[in-house]
Amino acid sequence: MSPADQKKRFRAFAKQLENGDPPTKEQLQYLIHVFRGMGAGRDPARILGLTYGDGKSKQDETSRSNMDFIFHWIACATDPDIDQNGQPIKPYSMKEAFEEGSRIATKLFGEDSDCSYDPAYIRKKWYEKKKIHRANTLRSASDRDSIYEYNTPKKNK
Repeated sequence: MSPADQKKRFRAFAKQLENGDPPTKEQLQYLIHVFRGMGAGRDPARILGLTYGDGKSKQDETSRSNMDFIFHWIACATDPDIDQNGQPIKPYSMKEAFEEGSRIATKLFGEDSDCSYDPAYIRKKWYEKKKIHRANTLRSASDRDSIYEYNTPKKNK
């Protein structure tokens, strides 16, 4: 799990507590592990999962998250069941979606980023088996590198 994913989980946990919902057994076990580790002098950021491992960086994480956003856009744009305000619209072809996705990514994330937003590169990444989870119109916060936050329902009082 990346530090960004871990931070999302912490925000959801804080919201859960704020709503008055007690920690689950799994959450309590995690907290016990964290406090024992910190009490033994271990690095809190490492115990909490907020550090990057070897060969990983914040920049890598940002690039993956940006590409996740573009992949989700492509999945939706090529969906044959796509509509706009309840009216069916013609979906993009894959070629059109890669080209438009490239334009959107360059506009949103800039040309000088370390991640290539060239249509050919996006196409190559789209068809990699390890990225198949991204090529889906239905995404959630628990998906790796997802841009979405966890939804913590408010407790009715």
